[in-house]
Amino acid sequence: MGRTSVELGIWIDPDARVELVRRIRAGENVRNYFLRLGTRTGDIRECVMSGVRVSIDDADYLVAVVRDETEQRKADRALRRLAQGSAQLESEQFYMALVTDLVEALGFAIGFIGLLDPKAPGRIVTRAAYAHGRPREPFSYEAKGAPCECVLAGNVCIYAEHVAENFPDDAALARQGIAAYVGAPLRDDTGQVIGLLVAMHTHAIADTDLARSLVSVFAERVGAELARESANRALLASQTKFSALFHSSPVAMTVSRRDLDYIVVD
Repeated sequence: MGRTSVELGIWIDPDARVELVRRIRAGENVRNYFLRLGTRTGDIRECVMSGVRVSIDDADYLVAVVRDETEQRKADRALRRLAQGSAQLESEQFYMALVTDLVEALGFAIGFIGLLDPKAPGRIVTRAAYAHGRPREPFSYEAKGAPCECVLAGNVCIYAEHVAENFPDDAALARQGIAAYVGAPLRDDTGQVIGLLVAMHTHAIADTDLARSLVSVFAERVGAELARESANRALLASQTKFSALFHSSPVAMTVSRRDLDYIVVD
């Protein structure tokens, strides 16, 4: 008691409060005024406020509505970064950045990209993993008995709470204190499921629609990048095969453009 909202740390940006008060005192109606507010747990929430000044019995009052847009704004930032593409990043850096952005946008604890091991059906090998604020070393696990089985069947699967109880055979869920799970399949250019993108949290999911949408969109981007990598590998293999045949030929061979400028002579 007796402490102001600034002293309590509610206003993260005191200057924003000063400007808001000035506008209200000037008689302005405030619409979608952006502000950052602190909570008693130390979190910072990104909010917008709309308010009007009204007079009741010769006294002035402020009628205001504050809307918390923290999760939506995090998601928007993650989607903008996703749209920037991977031209400036190596593949492994791109996958790690994507998983990090997804986990942070959702406010979750863990996320990873996992691919089916072609040598061991049903086994997942991670391509990138992020847990509790930092990258994690690659790992592998069996999908049988885990919520990932649902995803590998081609479905976007979401368990908003009690996922560890629903999958008792997946001991890692209980061991890590996982309460919620969202996963989307990764597909190759033929539509075949080749892996999955997963995000997990130690608390129940508050906005399941947002979680489902974000994971689905990010999974599409991962799938596109994997397809690009596969196409590059196929092109390189084709070029290597051609080069080997060309240089091992017992007869003279040339490659030229239509204007007859020679490109390669063997």
